[in-house]
Amino acid sequence: MICTYYDSNHYDGKTQTRYFKYSDPLIGRKKILSRYESEWGTWCGSSEGYHKPNEVTIKDKGGVCISYEGHWKRNIDTPKWKLSKGDGLIRVVKYVLDFEFVSRKVEVYWQNKSTEEWTLTEDNRVENWDCKLKGSSSESD
Repeated sequence: MICTYYDSNHYDGKTQTRYFKYSDPLIGRKKILSRYESEWGTWCGSSEGYHKPNEVTIKDKGGVCISYEGHWKRNIDTPKWKLSKGDGLIRVVKYVLDFEFVSRKVEVYWQNKSTEEWTLTEDNRVENWDCKLKGSSSESD
């Protein structure tokens, strides 16, 4: 599956493209692979340096990954968003891949580091990526 996304306010205003493969072997576990720098690797694999490990669920024809990106942290200087001064926020990204309905959804939100409650900020967003299956009639050669 090939997915693209464009939003002038994110990703430095550049179109993003991601490649995914779903595998359901006769022997072994279902898995999703993603392509990065010409190599296929485990989708949503490494969470090194993150607040806590990724939560990955792979089911029939799709998967969900919740990533607690510890390298994206904030500390609140002025109380707002029902937070107190000094509270910490962790950026959480939920990726949903659906190979049956050919879609990718990315939800970005912030979570209070100590209470793990979702927090409403101006940076929360939902991205609905445009996807197609490799070799589909809409794909050009």
